[in-house]
Amino acid sequence: MHLVQILYLEAMISTKAVIVATCRSPFVSVGSHFANLSAYQLAQGAIRGLINQIYFHTNHVEQLLLGQMIQQLTTHNVARETALYLGLPPTSVAHTVSMGSLSSGKAITNAVDQIHLGKAACILTGGVESISHAPVQYPQTMQQKVLALQEMQGITDYLKFATSFRPSDFLPEAVHFEEFTTQHQVGQSSDYLAARFGISRADQDAWAIRSHRQAIASQAIHLQDSIICEMAFPPTFESIHQDNLVNLTIDPKEIADLKPSFTGPDGSTTEASLAPEADGAVALLILSELKALELGYRPLATIKDYCFTANNPQEAPLTGAADAIPQLLKQSKLPLSEIGVWEVHEASAGQLLANLAQIDQTVLGPTIERKKVNAWGGSIAYGNPYGATAARLVMQATHRIQQEEEMFAIAAASGEGGQGMAILLERY
Repeated sequence: MHLVQILYLEAMISTKAVIVATCRSPFVSVGSHFANLSAYQLAQGAIRGLINQIYFHTNHVEQLLLGQMIQQLTTHNVARETALYLGLPPTSVAHTVSMGSLSSGKAITNAVDQIHLGKAACILTGGVESISHAPVQYPQTMQQKVLALQEMQGITDYLKFATSFRPSDFLPEAVHFEEFTTQHQVGQSSDYLAARFGISRADQDAWAIRSHRQAIASQAIHLQDSIICEMAFPPTFESIHQDNLVNLTIDPKEIADLKPSFTGPDGSTTEASLAPEADGAVALLILSELKALELGYRPLATIKDYCFTANNPQEAPLTGAADAIPQLLKQSKLPLSEIGVWEVHEASAGQLLANLAQIDQTVLGPTIERKKVNAWGGSIAYGNPYGATAARLVMQATHRIQQEEEMFAIAAASGEGGQGMAILLERY
């Protein structure tokens, strides 16, 4: 082999991004097991689980990139705080990515870009969300009065300040996670999409039930045991090692009896067909192929390509996955039939089914086989820790192509503001 060929091959494997290991915390309901944990602690737990899983030496880490949607006031850059508390090399650069529900997907693809550019060879990435610690807001009048306190000088000013308060000033405002532009919650967008694409209430209920049953089945045969780490933190050191949102006794009749929750009696989305909010964290170790081989690790998958898209959220809310998937297939020159594993975020059953219907209308040739979509269960079952969900999709797709011996997988999600993502993986 000529020297030029050798140098070319070395350059190829030194900039090919591969997933070497993954780990996540259990996903738990808001206000439950992780209510007293900050986001950096959740991220720390997931990364420690990954490190222990493969006996990884953290002195190799050059960067830590984390996705997070709801940033806490005390940790403006949760990635950096996590890196410092973990004892990563102080020279390892860390930054936090915020792109709504796509945050951790963007963190992963940023890591891929860094490796492709030769800027780094070893990156920890993923996402975290502690909705239990979402900042509590007070009315604007209260905020203005507190700010005015800084300008006060004499006793008269302080007396006026003390008597200016009204009972309404002390009422915290409920945290709402709706589209800023449209002011719609997921359930309202889901009702709109279901009506537009002719998705029936029965179809939505059936998909929600399927999500839970597929999750239960994957747990029963221990498919995810090695990728969900045990979490235990002071002061109680209670051991948490299972998701607590998967409904082990889901009853189709109870689901059918639920009333629509969002747009009145003509709606079709219920609480059962929505992904519940959750606390959780996901960690992935992404190396250059050359670095992985140098360290003696066999990669799980190669991140082949990715695509982010944007559309008008007023016209096409939460259909970003349906935009991104055809675009990704086109740019990677792969036919849809080559994709053996699909992991697509279930913001709701109606939203997921509408995205699949739109793809069926857009892509010529065979449609996506529904049995290949979220075969281990989806966000409706596991919950939606916003900043970590996209990373869970990539993690689950990575392990499914290994278990199911498929060659290609796509992880995709629709995000806020009409945006979408799709990431193409190839089994190593």
